[in-house]
Formats: sequence, C-alpha cells, structure tokens
Amino acid sequence: MQSVKKSKKEGKVSILIVDDSLVFRKFLGDIFDDSEEITVAGEAQNGIEALDMILKTKPDVILLDMEMPLMDGMTALQHLMIHKPTPTIMFSSLTEKGTARCFDTMKNGAVDFVCKNFIFQKNSLQTYQKLLIDKVKKASQIKLKAKEPVFTSPGTPRTTADAEQR
Repeated sequence: MQSVKKSKKEGKVSILIVDDSLVFRKFLGDIFDDSEEITVAGEAQNGIEALDMILKTKPDVILLDMEMPLMDGMTALQHLMIHKPTPTIMFSSLTEKGTARCFDTMKNGAVDFVCKNFIFQKNSLQTYQKLLIDKVKKASQIKLKAKEPVFTSPGTPRTTADAEQR
C-alpha cells in the first residue's frame, strides 16, 4: 500500500511516513499538512515498501515505526543505514524512551525516538505538532554516512566483551 502524496517542494523538508497503522499514518499526515516547512513525500505500511519508497521519493527525514509486519522498522533501519543513510526518527507503541530497545535504534543509526503513547496524553494537538515539527527540522540538518555491514564467521567473537567471556 504505497502512496506518494505530494511531490517534494523546494525549501521544504520532505518526510516519508512508515507505519502499518493507517490511523497513525493519517494522524502524522494531519500534523504535517498545515506545516509550511514540512511536506509528506509519501507513505508506506512496512519496511519493504519503505525501502522502495525511499528510492522513489528521496525524503529528507523518515518517520519509521518499529513494529510492522513483513519487515520491521529495526531491520529496515539497518538496511537503510548501509545503503541510503537518511535521518530517521523511530516510533513505537511497545517500547519506552530510555529502554535497551530504544538505544538499539540509536546504535543502528536512528537520530531520535518517540514513544507513540504521547497521543493518549492530555496535551493539545498543537503541542504534538510543535514537538514533531521541531524533531523533523532538527533531524533534517543531520548528515549521515553509510554504515559498514557487520559480518562474522561462525565461532568468531563479535565483540571484545564476547572474547573475554570465552
């Protein structure tokens, strides 16, 4: 279910929204619809579609859900950072900020993390809009370099800590 919503407009930060929830994609799309600084370049509902859409739309920033069918956000992030590094803000409804899983997203190249539970807090839509617009604008200023893929052969320790334990 790929869709290219708007073409990239000059001077605007273009984003790709990737989430298996149509409701959350619509929520994010509505937040950015009124923005004069950000445009939604497209949407995808899983990591496989996202990788395809990234090549088609060349977004400045990606908003990527962690838990999705077919290819989850973490796997898509790893592929993205090797082949087409793009500032990525990860979203999750199952992972809290500050957890090991959240830090794993940063270790794999994400520039920020947002827990989806902010939707259910009693703040106004303008609060969420300002928060997300600020995060996207900051992310768009980050320049990333491609990560080298990590290959290990069977029996080879992956880290120094693993080697010390043996």
